[in-house]
Amino acid sequence: AERVQGTDAVGAEGVLVPSASPDDSSAPAAGGGHVDTSEGAADPDGVESEKVEGGDGSQLDAEADCAVDTAAFTEKWGLDERSRAALEGLDQEAQAKVVATFAPDADTKNMNARFMVWVRTKVRSRVGPRPKSGGQPARPSKVVAGATDEELSAFTDRWSLDAESAKLLRGSQGAVQKAVLSGFAPRDGTRDISAKFAAYVKSQVKRQQGGAVGGVVGAAAPLPGGVGVRAVGAALPAAGPPAPPGLSPTNSREPRVSADLVDKFLQQWGLSERSGKLLHTLPEPLQRVVIAGFSPGKNIQNPDGKLQAYVRSKTADPKVAGHSGGWGAAPVRPASEPVPWNAPGWGAAPV
Repeated sequence: AERVQGTDAVGAEGVLVPSASPDDSSAPAAGGGHVDTSEGAADPDGVESEKVEGGDGSQLDAEADCAVDTAAFTEKWGLDERSRAALEGLDQEAQAKVVATFAPDADTKNMNARFMVWVRTKVRSRVGPRPKSGGQPARPSKVVAGATDEELSAFTDRWSLDAESAKLLRGSQGAVQKAVLSGFAPRDGTRDISAKFAAYVKSQVKRQQGGAVGGVVGAAAPLPGGVGVRAVGAALPAAGPPAPPGLSPTNSREPRVSADLVDKFLQQWGLSERSGKLLHTLPEPLQRVVIAGFSPGKNIQNPDGKLQAYVRSKTADPKVAGHSGGWGAAPVRPASEPVPWNAPGWGAAPV
């Protein structure tokens, strides 16, 4: 049908087609389609529209850039396999934080010990501080998410743990799982790895709960250098001489020695993780005496041995002990001698 400008015309199949001005870009095409003249649309000749940047490829590249090269890092600082395993046991965020902030002094003698202390410090800063008052479990402001199934499976495979150990790990709280995955690194040649692992998990549970409460003791636990102190276990008998004023953790109102303070002490003197374990097993008042008074000076070849000797000297010091039945001979003795729970002189001695 003949089309007249300004009026409606009838199409080839008898459909009324509205008229449009020549400048109307929204007019329908002859076949009923719509011609898109917006910027970026494909032109009639088949030229593709401009591609949008920032797709999946750039995201994958960004994620790849965040990966930590643990091999290069350990080689840079001369770290051993134990330190590398501790680093690789962290999640990616924690790895990046440790790698970015680890900067020991140039004269550090025991680089691996310094690194392990640093890792524990960073992990604890993410988990939350230990309580400052004795006898109360930690109350974190938020629940720490546990490790993923893939992380737990990889960890148990790495250390060849048995089914009971795997069950123990999976049943632990999220904060304990994170601490175990980042800190458990037994020495080469360890015979019973599962027993070692169970003891380590127990220690981490104790740390998350804020440590032992004064007034409970059990069997003797060996310490470095042939020293043994009482471990958490059976109830303490009521009989026995009281501890000197200011040295009894049972009724002491002093705030607990924080784990951060212990870590700073270890870093200050270049002490190993073994010395850290020694400090954590000491009674709280004796911890304060050691931290405040230990000063071996610089250029000490064996600071760990120096600390062990200092602890023994303070344990036997009558000014610290007060009496022979208190801090002196009773709480600390050679690990080769069994210590019964009701041994004379223990009484209400601090733990």
